[in-house]
Amino acid sequence: MPPRRLSAPSLNQMSMITALQGNAVSPQSLETTAVFPEFTPSSSYDKVKLSNWSHFRAPRRFWEYLIFAVSIVTPIEISYVLIFDRQISVQKYSIFFIFDAIQLIDNFVILKTPFLRHGILVDGIIDIIRNYGVASFIIHAIASLPLGWIGIIKEDIFLYGILSINRLFRLHQCWRSNRFIQDSQAYQGAISKIFPHLLFFILVVHIYACIFYLIAHIQGINTSWLQEYVQLGFTTDQLYVVCLYFVLTTIFTIGFGDLHPSTSAERIICIFLEVTGVAYEDLIVARMVQLLLDPNRSLFIKSAQTMSEYLHNKKIDKIYQKHVTHYMQNVWDSTHGAPPWSELFKGLPTSIKSSITLEFCDKAFSKMPLFYGMRQNFFLKFIETMRAFTYIPGQIIYEEGDHDYDLYVFKGGIVQFIKSGQAYVTQETGNNFVDGEKEFLFKEARKTSLVALTFVDGWKASRGRFCEVINSDSRWRKLLFINTRHLYPDVIVAKGLDENNMWEEDEHEIKKHIKDQPIFLSDDEDLAYIGAGSSDSD
Repeated sequence: MPPRRLSAPSLNQMSMITALQGNAVSPQSLETTAVFPEFTPSSSYDKVKLSNWSHFRAPRRFWEYLIFAVSIVTPIEISYVLIFDRQISVQKYSIFFIFDAIQLIDNFVILKTPFLRHGILVDGIIDIIRNYGVASFIIHAIASLPLGWIGIIKEDIFLYGILSINRLFRLHQCWRSNRFIQDSQAYQGAISKIFPHLLFFILVVHIYACIFYLIAHIQGINTSWLQEYVQLGFTTDQLYVVCLYFVLTTIFTIGFGDLHPSTSAERIICIFLEVTGVAYEDLIVARMVQLLLDPNRSLFIKSAQTMSEYLHNKKIDKIYQKHVTHYMQNVWDSTHGAPPWSELFKGLPTSIKSSITLEFCDKAFSKMPLFYGMRQNFFLKFIETMRAFTYIPGQIIYEEGDHDYDLYVFKGGIVQFIKSGQAYVTQETGNNFVDGEKEFLFKEARKTSLVALTFVDGWKASRGRFCEVINSDSRWRKLLFINTRHLYPDVIVAKGLDENNMWEEDEHEIKKHIKDQPIFLSDDEDLAYIGAGSSDSD
């Protein structure tokens, strides 16, 4: 088999997911890079530049932190105006205009921020909105409208409260930002992880301060714990600061704060406040310990940062740097820094490892008529013959005319089929996509070329090792031949095949499958990492 080139075909821009269309414009022919054609990756399909709009850049990450802070400040602003400063003027309120402006600008920022799909940056307003969520984007757009300004201008506090309801939906944006910060590999780090918790803590402190003031106001200031401060001439704004102070001292010094509740309602609230303080302090401390002492995530993050810095310092071509950055993020999306399966499953018997792996391929096998009626023990043996693969964007999986008899089971990614140098269909793979069944059964040359448009991973089974499995049990051999004859009767007749000679191995297959390494080796050996971290270099 000729070596697989890592250069991608130069094609006209196409939709990432297309169907075969008779009137589609044919793209250019399959081309390869002239310099080091066997080892040069291509960004032919990675049309989006790694600009400051990407989360991989510091300005965009700073904006994400900023929008999270602005979103969580909104309920603080509204409740403060309604409870503590009902006579607020336009001049005094003008500082909040900055927050509303940031929310409006964020609508534009969202539409300019590319996202990763199987390791490839994708932009375009329609694709971005679909990935972001149509409903989520509509909620975000509605929440960004500063309608409360009408109530401020008219000096009508009731109208302000009604027209500010839409802005409370900014908490949805706050929740989305928090999830993204926690999940994205670009935002890993102790400060990045603790920042949302600290802002949420500020919101909790504000809520308790409002509750304390409302209780004192409802039951009478002169009988509450605020009595002495009112007698000293404190304004409402100053009383808010007093409430914040006592809430903080009560939370951080449980049982030793300066707050001395006077009424039963205040005492009950203090109990809940102290319980919340204990729980939240434990949460913050536990989160910090997890971030600092989690060896697996820390190792992955450090490895990604070290690799990125190394390539940058060595002035490696930016195409390579971009591929590495996106590959690391693609792995993070799949594993979130979890250790390789070889570590997770170390010590487990091969049968258990095979059974777990079978869960990943179950959807594919259950929809293949070729395997109808086959028992689980067959699939467990079949799984042991399979090897993991990961192809990078632009890598040619196989070429037209190749004598590649492997059966490919794809776990995820986008591939493109090319015939006679022309791309004719693009396919998003998944747990139920299998390629190469006919070549696998009848040792036929590939009629098309297959190129990975994104990071593509999955498993493949060599025909040679499969023949060993199928020849070990006559019942499997007979049932599989019946299914094959039902699916391809003309080929069976033309080639004169029967259940005995169909699974004979030739010298090429024997040499090939001796070199192949299966997913599972023995009870004492590790399970090969079949996640996104493995690769195929044949």
